[in-house]
This record gives sequence, structure tokens and C-alpha cells, in this order.
Amino acid sequence: MNATLNPEIAETKSKFEPMENMERVDDGAFYVWKQRWGTWCSASCEGENLITALTREDVISGTRYYLWGRENNWANYESKTHEGTVGGKL
Repeated sequence: MNATLNPEIAETKSKFEPMENMERVDDGAFYVWKQRWGTWCSASCEGENLITALTREDVISGTRYYLWGRENNWANYESKTHEGTVGGKL
């Protein structure tokens, strides 16, 4: 039976618990950590994986930019098609 139709069978989402190697950045806005193969990753406070980069500074910078874009609603960006022709001999 579908869990949304039966209130007795409720799906419970587990709360995100950061691992010991995760560091909170920007007053707890997100977490960063180094993976065992050397790349750095970030995750939101809800546990959503965000950015992977080669250095700690790059992952922090990229995550800040990504979260800023989300805050400014880049997800609903309308793409536009532009046509252009090149004249002459290339």
C-alpha cells in the first residue's frame, strides 16, 4: 500500500548527521571534507551533496557561488537561443 495514502505507514527521513571529518563553513551554511582519494567535497546542512573540487579553497568558493545562485533563483533561468552567421572566408 502506498505510504502517502496510509498514515500508519509513514516514511521517516533520517536527520543528517555530519561525519567527524566534516568541517562547518560560513557559520554552518555548509560542510566541507577531504575524501580519501584527495578531492574535497561540500554538502548542505540537510546532507545534500553540492560541489567537488581539487582544493579546499576551490570547494568553498564554488559552494558559496552555487548557494548564492540558488538563493537568486538561477534554477528558473530561461535559456535563449541566438542565431549568428559568419561571413567571409575563414
